[in-house]
Amino acid sequence: MLQRLRFLALFIILISVSGFVGAQCFSYAKHVCKGQLERYLHDGNYNATVLSEGDTAEIYKTFFSGQEYRVAVCKVKNLPDVYFKIIDGENNVLFDSKQNGNAPYWDFEIKTTQQLIVHVEVSEKDPDSKNKISGCVSILFGIKRE
Repeated sequence: MLQRLRFLALFIILISVSGFVGAQCFSYAKHVCKGQLERYLHDGNYNATVLSEGDTAEIYKTFFSGQEYRVAVCKVKNLPDVYFKIIDGENNVLFDSKQNGNAPYWDFEIKTTQQLIVHVEVSEKDPDSKNKISGCVSILFGIKRE
């Protein structure tokens, strides 16, 4: 019985800590990363999570024809480089930040309404290291103001 109570207490602590970290990451996206959208109108969603060296994440987003968009990827300073790709439904890479000077955003106009994938990858300083650096990574979307 005592072991179950310890497990329950540990579980509650872990849930509380992860909620706190998630809230900090959301706040970082809102107050720091949103500025990268500049003249683009933010879509209202703060897509942010904590990633570690070597981690990847993907987000699927529908883009509508005739609109001009900005996709911005932002990270905390302590993380190594973060690269992102925009991939269409046929697995064609439309943009790769690694091949574009590690650009933190991409501006584009979509000709046909379609769902695209934003694939994010945190590079690794030392793949053999057991001490991986973690931090907040955010993906924000903006629509060009008329």
